[in-house]
Amino acid sequence: MTKEELEALVENVEAAALLEAVEQIDALRSDLAAGETSPRAEIHSKLMTLRDLAVDVVNHGMAGQATAFFELANELDDQVFEMLDTLERIQDTLRNLTILYRDNPSDEDSEEQD
Repeated sequence: MTKEELEALVENVEAAALLEAVEQIDALRSDLAAGETSPRAEIHSKLMTLRDLAVDVVNHGMAGQATAFFELANELDDQVFEMLDTLERIQDTLRNLTILYRDNPSDEDSEEQD
């Protein structure tokens, strides 16, 4: 790594942004992890409930379940949107780092470490 490349890293890498990315992963984990009382993630259970409601409405003609179906679909849509937003913030943090890497970085880092 040249001195210029190292300076670019020093000027552009923020440990706080990386810590924030870790915290964002933790937030996603809570959405995707199994619960204390269930072996499945809450979103999994909600999607299965949505599927059951869809079967009731579509296959069994239970029109009274349509409101619950659409409310749950909307809730899940909001949750997934938030998850995607979180992933995009993590990706932005990583992209800010990867643009610092040039196609052909110098090989001086191995010499400096010796």
